[in-house]
Amino acid sequence: MAGDLLDRTIAVALTPDELIPRGLPTPDLLAHVLVGKFADKLPFNRQQGISAREGVPIARGTMCGWAEAAHKSARLVVKAMTGDAREHAHVIATDATGVLVQANDKCKRGHFWVYVADRDHVIFRYTPVHSKEEPKAFFKGFRGTVLSDASNVYDVLFGLPDSPGEANCWSHARRYFFKALDGEDRDKALIGLGFCNEPFDLERRWKKLPPAKRLELRRQRARPVIEMLERWKDELLDNPHVADGSRLRKALNYLTNQWPALCKFLDDGRVPIHNNESERQLRSLAVGRANWLFVGSDDTAPWTCTFVSLVGSCHLHGIDPGGYLRDLFRVLPVWPKHRLLELSPKHWRATRALLDEAQMALPLGPLTVPPTRPLRDAAVTPA
Repeated sequence: MAGDLLDRTIAVALTPDELIPRGLPTPDLLAHVLVGKFADKLPFNRQQGISAREGVPIARGTMCGWAEAAHKSARLVVKAMTGDAREHAHVIATDATGVLVQANDKCKRGHFWVYVADRDHVIFRYTPVHSKEEPKAFFKGFRGTVLSDASNVYDVLFGLPDSPGEANCWSHARRYFFKALDGEDRDKALIGLGFCNEPFDLERRWKKLPPAKRLELRRQRARPVIEMLERWKDELLDNPHVADGSRLRKALNYLTNQWPALCKFLDDGRVPIHNNESERQLRSLAVGRANWLFVGSDDTAPWTCTFVSLVGSCHLHGIDPGGYLRDLFRVLPVWPKHRLLELSPKHWRATRALLDEAQMALPLGPLTVPPTRPLRDAAVTPA
């Protein structure tokens, strides 16, 4: 008996690569939990109750551990997206919002920042304080155009020979006139609102045009309206009947202070006239914030940034975030670290088409990585 055993060879299979080594969740389950929180805005405690009713109890602490483990790998994809945005984006729109952070005595306040690079990437970042240091760090070396509101935290970005271009948001300018409708200068506020509405009406017609044609039409049709608005604005600012501190004067002062940046779209057909896309991305986060109430700490807030960046980018490209995250978690353990940009939502359709369907259908096991392809030629960035 012992001799028979000595004559035999025992083969031991290699442990398959997994996103969470020896972890319980398959890519499908992990994607289900994270999409539930970061796309469908369901906190882990609610998901715990849902899973218990379905007969599969999963503690929220377990879900937190899964989110942390998935973040460690998925954040590298967002890092690759960030590098691509800094190097190649023509316009990056940005905005920020506050968030409560759990603390021992009472919640403190942190801040989420969003950066929308052309129609390529949505990138969220977190800082404990709202200051110029975050945009200064993010835009270091960026030579495109920054589209933002008039917050003074962005002032540090401009005015130097190697600074990026500055563009401002006409939605913010229009909002000042809308607020002035409740004041004594309602008639004049309506005129200002009409001037601001005209470029938006024109842009809706030109939305699908190439940038060069859009720029040509902006100069023919929008520039005369903007020049009329400037003359009207200057006349009213000289009018003593427009009281200092009135809502109308605030609207006029906003135009004056931001005028060169507001007019940037007249010189570049790829610059949007508004910052609405970044505000829409923040609004999605704000809906989640109303359900989560707070993030756990300054250390765990980046987990949220990672997954809302990927979910937001999926929405930007019309990709189902659940299917994307499932496939992402399947390929990440074996994917070369120097090729992570291929896994971003921007490039995902082309990358997914090269993967073996039979291998991808399995929750784990060998996976053939396709050859490298030229990303800049493979992807077309819409204007």
